[in-house]
Amino acid sequence: MAALALAATSNYLATAPRIVALWGVKTMNLGVFPLPFAIPPMTMFQSWHLRLSSDFAHQWLRECMAAIARDAA
Repeated sequence: MAALALAATSNYLATAPRIVALWGVKTMNLGVFPLPFAIPPMTMFQSWHLRLSSDFAHQWLRECMAAIARDAA
């Protein structure tokens, strides 16, 4: 989000995931344009302390975060 704020107040440009860029359109009067080249997909990882592996609330949170990442892809 800081990159979008910088782009909104300068002559710089920024790249961001589409969902973040669309937020910038609504809140900072930015334009969104497709990249003129292909980019490889990103690999994302989750990590947590071993003692939280069996914690049901933490499992639920990890599953929610994974679902959000899948939907954003």
